[in-house]
Amino acid sequence: MDWITLIGVVISAWAGGVLVNFLADFLPAEPSLPLGIQESRQLFRSYYPWPRKKAGIGKQFRAWIVALLPGPLAIWLWLSPSSRLGFPLEFLTGLFFCLVVVIYIEQHRIPLPANLIGLLIALVALWRQAFPWQGWLGSLVGLFLTLLFFSGGKLFNRFFQPKRTTHHEPAVGFGDILFGAVLGLITGWPGILECLWIALLLAGLASLIVLIYQWSRKQYRPGYILPLAPFLVLGALWVLL
Repeated sequence: MDWITLIGVVISAWAGGVLVNFLADFLPAEPSLPLGIQESRQLFRSYYPWPRKKAGIGKQFRAWIVALLPGPLAIWLWLSPSSRLGFPLEFLTGLFFCLVVVIYIEQHRIPLPANLIGLLIALVALWRQAFPWQGWLGSLVGLFLTLLFFSGGKLFNRFFQPKRTTHHEPAVGFGDILFGAVLGLITGWPGILECLWIALLLAGLASLIVLIYQWSRKQYRPGYILPLAPFLVLGALWVLL
């Protein structure tokens, strides 16, 4: 990698981090209270050219992590791109996954505009594939299985909700169902099956760790469920990388 290429990759990564930070605050805004042009500009300037001081240590920490993480990711993907997607699509997919995880951690949901961004990236990736039917089949399977998880979560809440002392959000929501369809387009068939298998395995291990921690602290909460979306991202990364 020559220096000009390296500088171009780093600049692209920096711009990607700025964009993810901005969209992570802009996309979850309520439709009834959309951000105006002036508010949107102020929000963008709080992350450009680098994160400025914001309210809350957690938000500031997130802003710097998102700003710095795309650099090493972009260099690594440039040095070892996959033959399936290539560097540009791999990097955009990584930024999309980062956006989903950040929004989910802070908002506990995946807004429709975020899924539409992923859908656009997935359609471009599908257009480059030699066998696009694998992407469409993977999308249908991902949609069906995440819908199955959603229905199972509803049944779980119906039977266990009366026994809870506190309310917990379901592990799978409507945004997760659409996200499952997008992942199916990106990973294709049978990659979506491996993606979901890895996601469920990691979610189960994480749930076991949380359960042991709660028991050790005598803070066990029946019905507590970890959200599935971050583990779906890890499963997709396992398949793609």
